[in-house]
Amino acid sequence: MLIWKSQSDNIRVASNRYRCLFPVKYLKKIGYRSLIYSGKDRIHFYLKPDAIIFVKSFTPHDLNLAQTASQLGIPIILDICDNILADDYGFQSTIKPQEFFIEMSQLASVIVTTGEALKIAIENKLNISTPILIIPDGNETILDFDEYNLMIKANIYWKRIIYIFDPHFLVEKTQGTYKKFSQKISKSTINKFKLARKTLKKIINKFKFKIKKIYFYLNKSPLEDAIAYEVSGQDTIISAEPTTQDLIPDCSVEQPLGFKLVSASQPETSNFQIDPQESHQQLKQIIWFGNHGVKPGIGMLALLNIKDDLWEISQQVNFCLHIVSDNYEKYCQYIKPLPFPTRYTPWDFFVSRECISQSDVTIIPTSVDPFNVCKSANRAVLSLSLGVPVVATKTPALIPFQDCSILDDWKSGILSYLTNPELVDRHIAKAQEIISQDYSGEAIARQWADAINLVIAGKI
Repeated sequence: MLIWKSQSDNIRVASNRYRCLFPVKYLKKIGYRSLIYSGKDRIHFYLKPDAIIFVKSFTPHDLNLAQTASQLGIPIILDICDNILADDYGFQSTIKPQEFFIEMSQLASVIVTTGEALKIAIENKLNISTPILIIPDGNETILDFDEYNLMIKANIYWKRIIYIFDPHFLVEKTQGTYKKFSQKISKSTINKFKLARKTLKKIINKFKFKIKKIYFYLNKSPLEDAIAYEVSGQDTIISAEPTTQDLIPDCSVEQPLGFKLVSASQPETSNFQIDPQESHQQLKQIIWFGNHGVKPGIGMLALLNIKDDLWEISQQVNFCLHIVSDNYEKYCQYIKPLPFPTRYTPWDFFVSRECISQSDVTIIPTSVDPFNVCKSANRAVLSLSLGVPVVATKTPALIPFQDCSILDDWKSGILSYLTNPELVDRHIAKAQEIISQDYSGEAIARQWADAINLVIAGKI
């Protein structure tokens, strides 16, 4: 049994999906059972887990959990997908996760990161002997997202049942009842024996209620589906009905830094008027998708660094720059005034994939600073897996794709992909081969299994 401790159980939080739900799903297929906790959940250590994995969850509560696990001899794995050790990380947050990460790293058997750059950043900041392993973000699909719903349902119900039988829960209830009973005895003027019988009856009724709750959970129809998923271990497809926007596939987007969502009902908008048939036939589609960015020069505003290149391209090829993001006001202020056609679509997990797949090229400009240089390749992987070529700022995470994408050459790179379909086909074929080999669910599960086995065996 593996215990995963995530900062959130929200399916819209990117790190929860990429670094927790995704590996849990595929590890299950090769025999690894998992239980997921989040936030300030109490961990049920009486289950004697083989290891506990903290997924971007470094708070005072997590430190206490890690200390308890260490005292019980339970191996600790820290998974980190962002450079939280960067000087300005969490500049608007009252809790500094880096402080707790540093303390927890002293207790960890191994630290897992998304890439070489983040590994080096940790090694340079921390003077520790804890091994650091690299497991990249996987290639998440719509089928994965569908199954996450069942996984979360099953996890919630099993945690409730486990909590009822937690010895600490029973002790706390017994102690609480005894304390109340003692107080009543000291103050009561009625027959003590009668009061004792009344109190005992309450305890028995509470226990019966707990048993009924267990029966209810085991017979509740959503759980039947969840248990079927647990037993079968097979892919189960359900119809997901997201009602709000999904957060962008960059692990940094769920930072508590005043992140602003735009309503999913926000209509698609553009800065030009053109007949739909002409739009489809004449305009190439260049897409940028991602979190709008909480600091100047990153996220959507990084597009301003290549606006001159885009302008020059627009003089040779008719295109529309399609923004799929989470801040319509920022689009209107900075992108819409650009001297070429643009349009905006609010971010949604499913709609975004449709937008990407209908595009001709994805662009991913970013600033090369201590935080962004450590970002994973998940946006590039997503685009390439959907058959759309990528032009991006060169970062260490994109090195595996340097022969099947174009890096740091904006004008020539974008023009090449817009005008050379043979080049697109060659690059996509090669990229998808790499993704299948190193970024698929099965590949990520193998990498996690190797790390977990080494930890359990005490070899690292």
